[in-house]
Amino acid sequence: MEFMKKLKKRLIIAVVQIIIGAAFVALFCCNISQNQYLQTLGIALIITGIARIVQYKRITKDEESIRRQRIAETDERNIAIMHKAKSTAFGLYVLIAALTVIVLEVIEKTDYSNILALNVCTLVALYWISYLVYSKRS
Repeated sequence: MEFMKKLKKRLIIAVVQIIIGAAFVALFCCNISQNQYLQTLGIALIITGIARIVQYKRITKDEESIRRQRIAETDERNIAIMHKAKSTAFGLYVLIAALTVIVLEVIEKTDYSNILALNVCTLVALYWISYLVYSKRS
């Protein structure tokens, strides 16, 4: 039953996502805010919220699909693959961003370079903090 609670939380998050997206679109359409970014973000939130609801309906249509999804999310092999993919993506992002900082400095785009360098430093700091927390727990 714990897995069903997890699925219901996802459904609630999707509905909240749609509501927030609709609010952003309404702010733009009612000329309260002329920030076109809000409208684009609102539409994206609505679309992803709807996609999550459709996914929830597909997963919860019968007991067999719920069982398959539970296995897919709790199987140790799948979890290991997910963690390895996240680790690889993080490492590649840090490497690419660090190289981009160097290129931006060479072409004298210091403002962009500083923002990206701060981003990389923040990610690495978060990594080390989470590493220390998890190493203390185990």
